Amino acid sequence: MSFEYGKSPSEGVLAYLAEWPDCFAAGRTRREALTELEATLGELAAYRLRRGLEIPKPAEDFSGRFVLRLPKQLHRDVERRAKSDGVSLNTWVTQAIAREIGPGKKN
Repeated sequence: MSFEYGKSPSEGVLAYLAEWPDCFAAGRTRREALTELEATLGELAAYRLRRGLEIPKPAEDFSGRFVLRLPKQLHRDVERRAKSDGVSLNTWVTQAIAREIGPGKKN
């Protein structure tokens, strides 16, 4: 389960599951987004079961770690953007990937 936070508290929180690209929910707080996500997940699971559709496997098979090699100039540019945004390199890259692959996008 992952959370994406708005730039300000008024923008709320988006909760989503990597295993279920079509399962995401928003709320004013993390707790509210999680409550909405649980309800959405229940509805999607019931829908899939009624129609004999596949239930996605848990992401437990993935460690959450991988090694990435970048050209030196790209590495420098990404490091600068992360510093400029006030986050770690890992956080910046994770957020960039999440924006590209995130909820609602088809693989």
